Amino acid sequence: GLKAAQVTSQLDTSRQFFYGIVGIGVMLFFARLDYRVLRNYSMVLYIVMVASLLAVDAFGASRLGATRWISIGFFQFQPSEFAKPMLAIVLAQHFSRHYDHINELKYWLGSLLYLVLPLGLVLAQPDLGTGMVLMAIWFAMAIAARVRWQYLAGLVASVAIMVPLIIPRLKPYQQQRIATFLDPTANPATTGYNVNQAIIAVG
Repeated sequence: GLKAAQVTSQLDTSRQFFYGIVGIGVMLFFARLDYRVLRNYSMVLYIVMVASLLAVDAFGASRLGATRWISIGFFQFQPSEFAKPMLAIVLAQHFSRHYDHINELKYWLGSLLYLVLPLGLVLAQPDLGTGMVLMAIWFAMAIAARVRWQYLAGLVASVAIMVPLIIPRLKPYQQQRIATFLDPTANPATTGYNVNQAIIAVG
């Protein structure tokens, strides 16, 4: 038993070392890359993003009732994590291309269409947290692109109206996460523990 544990620990260490080397290599590559080049590949990135999210449904590994990971040999990755920067790149290209006309209905609704497909695939996994991040990315970039506040307010109002219909359909742990977000002090020893410790750490 002890020998098996030692072997497992060595494998985990080797795997983490490998991931660290790959991560540093990727970081250096993108640090030296001219980000403006990415605009030429925005649609390719979008297609890759959607295809990888679809692949999760077909080939993904399930954990704790959710299917979010794709396994390739000893390597696993979570496509929804890659979807975050990819969506930002696609939206940046869209908003910059139509910046002078972004408040025309077809252009700002077009930006929403870029969000809807990956958002739906992520929520189907289910991954509410990443879905909320994707929506936050869209809102932040829409504000930066100076989309009319009336449009944004109308969208927020529409979502708020739908919330009472959506929450009962969420899984219990998702409902608990929302409740904890709204009131982190309600259960400081259980669901609100991490949030409260984070607040203490910042303080």
